[in-house]
This record gives sequence, structure tokens and C-alpha cells, in this order.
Amino acid sequence: MLIDTLLTKLGHAEDELKEWPPDANFNEHVKKNLSYSKLANEMNHREMRKTDANGVPQPMSICGAQTGSHSDLSELRKSDFKPMGEGVDLYFKMLGCLTCVFFIISVISVPPVIVYFSGEG
Repeated sequence: MLIDTLLTKLGHAEDELKEWPPDANFNEHVKKNLSYSKLANEMNHREMRKTDANGVPQPMSICGAQTGSHSDLSELRKSDFKPMGEGVDLYFKMLGCLTCVFFIISVISVPPVIVYFSGEG
């Protein structure tokens, strides 16, 4: 299979389950048992997580996070996404900036829409 070949060439073969216990429920449609321990480990290392004071990875909320802004002042640039890398940090800063711009443009376009719908003909 193509996926197995690519995983083998990249060094991520399917047979790496040796160090992970097959502790998930058995599924007859899957070749091998799945490992819940490996799933939890992959989620903690690949998904957005931040560590608490005890060093335990905790899920990171996107909605309540401070994104910062594009500014010369360092206190305005502070962002919760900085540990995720520069690209992720800049993406969320740009997303917040575009949200403000689209909101302002929407408010500006309300009067012409009202005039258009109130006209006769």
C-alpha cells in the first residue's frame, strides 16, 4: 500500500506498536489492536497544549486566548500562541485583525443596504 510505503520511508512504520500496549478495544476490521496510550501521547505532543505549573500538558483554548496585535509596543504583542511558533502566532494575530476590519466594513455597508431596500421600484 502507498501509505505503508511512505510511512516506512519516513521512518514511521506501522509496526512501531511494540513499545505501546494494545489497550484499546479490539476491532475486527483493523489489522492490529490500537493503543490508547499511544493516542494520548500523540495528542499531548501534536495538538495545542500548554503545560501547567506541575508540567502536565493541558488543552489550550482558542476562544479565550489572547492573540496580541501587530504593534511596536511589546506589551501589545504578547500572545498565548507564542510557544506554538511564529507562524501560528502571526496567523491568529492576522485573523483578529481581519475580524475587526470585516466588522467595520459591515457596519459601514449597513446604510446603503437600508437605502436600497427602502427605495421604490
